[in-house]
Amino acid sequence: MADFWMHNGFLQVEGAKMAKSEGNFVDHPRVVGGLAGRVLRLNMLRTHYRQPIDWTMAGVLESQKVLDHWYDIVADTPMPIGVDADDEVVGSLCDDLNTPSALTRLHALAG
Repeated sequence: MADFWMHNGFLQVEGAKMAKSEGNFVDHPRVVGGLAGRVLRLNMLRTHYRQPIDWTMAGVLESQKVLDHWYDIVADTPMPIGVDADDEVVGSLCDDLNTPSALTRLHALAG
């Protein structure tokens, strides 16, 4: 079992609150269909866990592009031994799990 449980903000779909009554309910098979789990996770981590997550296909596609770019960068680069994690990334994650800030730093490092 999990050692920690975190609750995220409300889930929105294309800017509207997700609800069956609204007809914009997205279930697991429809979300996952053909998408890698890492893309879905990055898409959710782009929003701070206390804020509502706005689930859009544009956001999912952007997450896929970002991951593709990052994988292209590290594909041919051997990992140096003994290098510590970036202080700003770690600092952002230690600051109330601020994943958007950590991802901004990762973008800067990738650029």
